[in-house]
Amino acid sequence: MYRTLSGLFLAAVFLSFSFARAENPGQLVPDRPVGITAEHQSNDEADVTITLKIRQAVVKDDDLSLYAQNVKIITVDGQVVLKGPVRSEQEKLKVERLAQEIAGKDSVRSEIEVAPW
Repeated sequence: MYRTLSGLFLAAVFLSFSFARAENPGQLVPDRPVGITAEHQSNDEADVTITLKIRQAVVKDDDLSLYAQNVKIITVDGQVVLKGPVRSEQEKLKVERLAQEIAGKDSVRSEIEVAPW
């Protein structure tokens, strides 16, 4: 009886591990390369100023959706990366244009994704 119960217990433990892995595959192996993240934002005064000015311009634009107003703006050594979802191609272009006006056209890389309703 003890062997049967301990065998069932071990089987349950192994099954729980396999189900946990199946339910959370992203925790074990990333789906895609992460690249630059908000953690990479520079604390250099010039980079912080660029990020702040772009954020202010984006948030000030009432025509942009909340998604577009919340894109990630990451500046490192004067180079800006924009990441996150927006609702339309027009919003994507507008956020990119605002960033380019502040940081310079050649200093902005967009990883913005259009995710319509």
